[in-house]
Amino acid sequence: MGRKRDKIRFCMDDYLATLSAEERSQYLLDNTNLISIIYAGESDEKIMSEARRYDEENGTDLFTEVIRFRVYCIACHKLDCDC
Repeated sequence: MGRKRDKIRFCMDDYLATLSAEERSQYLLDNTNLISIIYAGESDEKIMSEARRYDEENGTDLFTEVIRFRVYCIACHKLDCDC
């Protein structure tokens, strides 16, 4: 079996590294539920599953945010790449 890469966590960490200290602090404050789901997940599949479950229970849209990290562009460090 091949090694699975946890792209969501990797991409979120990469994105956070591009933010200023103030922007990063604000992002972390505004997205505590999303971040806890991402860091608690053992794999991308579990993160997506947990985000979907959380959305159903709380009427949120964390799943969309998780997907944005799956398609995050490492080349330009954008969540919505337009390269």
